[in-house]
Amino acid sequence: MKKRKYIILFILVFSIALTGCGRSENVSMHTISSGLLEGIDLNDVNLTIYYYNVHRLTRAPVALERLVGGWYDNTGRLINGWYDYKITISGEVLIEHFDLIERMSNADLIPVKVKSSYTEARMYYLFEKDGQEVLSFLSTGFNRETRTCSIFVNGQEFEPNDVFYEILFLFLPENEVEKIKVYVGWGARN
Repeated sequence: MKKRKYIILFILVFSIALTGCGRSENVSMHTISSGLLEGIDLNDVNLTIYYYNVHRLTRAPVALERLVGGWYDNTGRLINGWYDYKITISGEVLIEHFDLIERMSNADLIPVKVKSSYTEARMYYLFEKDGQEVLSFLSTGFNRETRTCSIFVNGQEFEPNDVFYEILFLFLPENEVEKIKVYVGWGARN
């Protein structure tokens, strides 16, 4: 009888340990460990990118609301976004770029000393989980006095950080990537 109890106890402990090990390995494999996306499993998120050609002239800076669209004008007409590209990427595809996304999540963000005079919403993306925003990126803010640009991450203004643009480079056409690199002075800060 005692032998039977020990065998059952051994099988129970062994199965719990085996089940627990399998779960933790799967979770940690695609879960961001720290930073802006800490605890987020890339399987559970989507990334949506909105992009408006940086070389196209407009009469006024492009507002974020105009870029993404989905609002109604004063006549009740639905306004579509001004974007040239709207791309939605599933978590399955994002997993292939785990290292870059983790680098972005842990990027050093330096708050700007002087706030932007205005924003030019040409590049915007957001990570969403279950329809809720997890992280957003907006480029670019300009300051007329200092003649500098900035980025917005989760609505807060920071000095530019190239890793946030690298996400765009993965999914936009090469000709647009080259335009962006010139527009934002990509690589000049490294």
